[in-house]
Amino acid sequence: MDDKHRDLLRTHRVYLLENLQPKSMIDHLVEKKLLSDDELDEIRAEKKTKEQIRLIIDKLPRKGPTAFDKFIEVLKVTGQEYVATKLCGDLVKQDVVEPSPLFPIPFQETRREDVSSKANVPVLNLPSKTETDAHRDDCYPMTKVPRGMALIINNKHFHPKCGMNMRKGTDVDAANLQQAFKFLGFLATVLHDQGTNDMEDNLRKLARYDHSNYDCVVVCILTHGVEGKLYGSDGNLIEVQRLIRLFNGDQAPYLVGKPKLFFIQACRGDSFDYGRDESDGHQNDTDGVPAQEPVIIERALGEGVDETDAKMSALPVEADMLLAYATVPGYVSWRNSERGSWFVQALTEVLVHDATKDDVTHMMVSVNRKVATEFEAKGRRKQMPAPVVQLLKKLYFR
Repeated sequence: MDDKHRDLLRTHRVYLLENLQPKSMIDHLVEKKLLSDDELDEIRAEKKTKEQIRLIIDKLPRKGPTAFDKFIEVLKVTGQEYVATKLCGDLVKQDVVEPSPLFPIPFQETRREDVSSKANVPVLNLPSKTETDAHRDDCYPMTKVPRGMALIINNKHFHPKCGMNMRKGTDVDAANLQQAFKFLGFLATVLHDQGTNDMEDNLRKLARYDHSNYDCVVVCILTHGVEGKLYGSDGNLIEVQRLIRLFNGDQAPYLVGKPKLFFIQACRGDSFDYGRDESDGHQNDTDGVPAQEPVIIERALGEGVDETDAKMSALPVEADMLLAYATVPGYVSWRNSERGSWFVQALTEVLVHDATKDDVTHMMVSVNRKVATEFEAKGRRKQMPAPVVQLLKKLYFR
């Protein structure tokens, strides 16, 4: 490694220790031969994130003349372009939003043409917000570009002591949510396999971030849980209310009066909803045309397996919040191993397709209807989402 590159790593050592996300990088570093198998084991043996980063930084200078360039490539591939920009300034500044030291999560602006083809979210052209909409007293202001930050916590793998299976299909959920919110104008990022301390620390940083230049904030949590608590990937539990309280006015002063949206993909109990039988009799509308019966989408064999997450209780009531649960209290929520969860499938489709015409509250009603009528697991098991709307105004994304 050149001396100038060594100096960059040395000069920005503290910054790297505070900002790098080693979990997403390790496999890429091994692939590019920047870490040996023994070094990989050494890094993974460290429990603290900063110690893992410190080992990586110390080993890079000994990996040959192209090590720095390969390291920059890894940063880009793993969504940490802001760190690459800090080190070498090789990205256009306006394409990257660099977080403050208080919030070292790699939120990055993505152009519409960069939307991943792997996600099941179509790209549409949203109309601009009209001048009339912008000044309506009954609507939240949505004029900032970007609109705000969207953080998606995606817990897929869990410590063996949990006794819980891998959450197959959750990566599809995370990708679809990320692309949907990017499409709607947010700086969206996904954090994978977060322990309880990581979850709390990252949400606290998000809540305390200076949101003066943003109009809204979004939090999505995809994980297992028990009554009133959520599992971190480390197998520990954290109270749901403890996480949501971080966004109260006294702890998140820059978010006072701004909409805070929470989407929770997790069960809230062990009960199954078997639905009810519809009458075969015609129910006529005003034109005398029989009402159509609900459409039930039957999942063909070989298209993945529907699974459940675990349970969770209610969140605290707070103004300017929308708390969208995947299911009602006491019941399981379903997740398909290939297509993702029923709730997130419906949510991302509605957000993208209906953002041109509906406010968020109406869109959540559409999500309710879609999940309730278009999905069914084996044994006629159903699901009903449960959004809790504490918004004080209408919220449009157009």
